[in-house]
Amino acid sequence: MLRSRPHGRVHADPGYTNPVGGTHSRTKVNSTVKQQTIEWLSKLAARGQQTVVFELANTGQTFVFPPLSRYNPATFFQRQTMARVLSAVGLDCERDDRHLFRDLSFDVASGEILHLTGPNGSGKTTLLRRLVGISSVVEGAVTWFPDAPESTPEPCEKIWYIAHRPAVTLLQSPLENMAYALALHGIRLPESVVWEALETVGLRGFEDVPSHQLSAGQQRRVALARLYLPLEPERVRAWVLDEPLTALDVEAVDRLKARILAYAQAGGSVIMTSHHGLDSETVRTLELGAS
Repeated sequence: MLRSRPHGRVHADPGYTNPVGGTHSRTKVNSTVKQQTIEWLSKLAARGQQTVVFELANTGQTFVFPPLSRYNPATFFQRQTMARVLSAVGLDCERDDRHLFRDLSFDVASGEILHLTGPNGSGKTTLLRRLVGISSVVEGAVTWFPDAPESTPEPCEKIWYIAHRPAVTLLQSPLENMAYALALHGIRLPESVVWEALETVGLRGFEDVPSHQLSAGQQRRVALARLYLPLEPERVRAWVLDEPLTALDVEAVDRLKARILAYAQAGGSVIMTSHHGLDSETVRTLELGAS
């Protein structure tokens, strides 16, 4: 049977045929077992259970069902047929004797957008920095591409990370900044393609201007221009974006929203913070700092 584990985890006893254990894998579940599991998850949601970490009895594989109050259990199985891009388990962050988040667990699947929300100071940026490996203040396990073979290249080669402050070298032009970012990821593209991306974000005529002569909004566009490069999700599998819609005019906000949704529709994954909403079935919200 299913029994509770600490921190809301659930384990399936070996040999017991239940919705997530026994002989059933997460990609092969018959309709009867699927319906049983949906009913079981719904009961947990009704009791206020926030997160469930499943362990498959036959393989030992673990995966996470996100906050149930904000996610429809019936769509759970659709996510499990998609390769996971990210798995985070048991994340904990304490600052000034105050927990920003505790025992936070979630998965991100291919083609999914995870929208982090919460008030200022709730740990959104801290969480993103931990996910990309540039912060050590968050405890817990973060694994990129957990379902991929061991021969997969380093995760940093498959991720675009754009911080709240644009990582723009001020002595370099937008064109040079783009070339540097591509080189870091081992990507070669014709210069004409880079020019088109800069034109898309409204930097036509500023391609060769030193970035220190650009406004804050223009510098932001330099960083965002890489999102408009014609790269398939196989080349860049995930975008991690910290307030990407900040300092943009209405037209630029709408254009970037459309681009994010198109990237996810093509199979890419996005983890982002923003005070702007995104209207799509592929968007899942994870709220930090909720009482």
